Formats: sequence, structure tokens, C-alpha cells
Amino acid sequence: MRPKHLSAKKPAEQVVKDIRRHPVAFAELIRGLRDAPPDALLRVVREVRDGDW
Repeated sequence: MRPKHLSAKKPAEQVVKDIRRHPVAFAELIRGLRDAPPDALLRVVREVRDGDW
């Protein structure tokens, strides 16, 4: 099953839309993860994906 946020549009279009809604937050996130090891990056991805918002 596809995640709800990917069901209506192409994934790349939705990612751009999300980044445009929160550009400062995404910039800080990317800068903060720039030097992170791959396992730390995957841990963040899983936490966000599986989070209970």
C-alpha cells in the first residue's frame, strides 16, 4: 500500500511541494544530517515514516 501523501501525485512533485511548505525546516534537517553516517540517516527516516503524529 502506498503512503497517503504519495497517492495523488507523482512522488517527486509531492516532495517539492512539501519542501516549499517548510523550506527552513528542511534546510536545517539536511544541514544537520550532512555528515551523519548512513545508519543514523536511516534511523531518522524510519522514525519519521513510522511516527505517530
